[in-house]
Amino acid sequence: MKPYRINLPASPFILWGMVGVFYLLAISVLPDIQLFRPLITCHSLFAALPAWIGWLLWCLVANRQKLRSAENISELITTGPYAIVRHPIYLADLLLIFLLTIFYPKLWVVIGSLAAMPTIIFWVRKEEMELQKKFKSVYILYAQTTPALNPLAILAVRRNGSDLLCVQIGPAKVM
Repeated sequence: MKPYRINLPASPFILWGMVGVFYLLAISVLPDIQLFRPLITCHSLFAALPAWIGWLLWCLVANRQKLRSAENISELITTGPYAIVRHPIYLADLLLIFLLTIFYPKLWVVIGSLAAMPTIIFWVRKEEMELQKKFKSVYILYAQTTPALNPLAILAVRRNGSDLLCVQIGPAKVM
């Protein structure tokens, strides 16, 4: 018997619906316990928040198609923040979740974040596969020169052409 598999489109709305469910489940089930003293203050958070909003807006301006699922976009964007990392909005999401966790270290936030972060990584991989299917060798070349999420890895990726989050669909032949 073939296992039942749900084939969801790589849509940011579905992703954030899943992340929201994780946090709602965590807040409704877990006790309100603070696990550790917050590592950042309100002042630090309010300094980081405009930077996060600015990065997110830059990403959305650079790629107005981003709110569509990966299979519905018409062109591959490789400029602006997409020249630094392939998934800048997911990077912003991961940083926001991390900042929320160290600013508000309640049990439900930590558990919700621990569920949300791997979900976002899974979604990055799912989107990678869909983009490789759609843009083929163009995307493979882009993946070899631009890191998926770690902007600090851009030097290493451009030096040796490797990336840990690049999922190969077939033979990587650049035409």
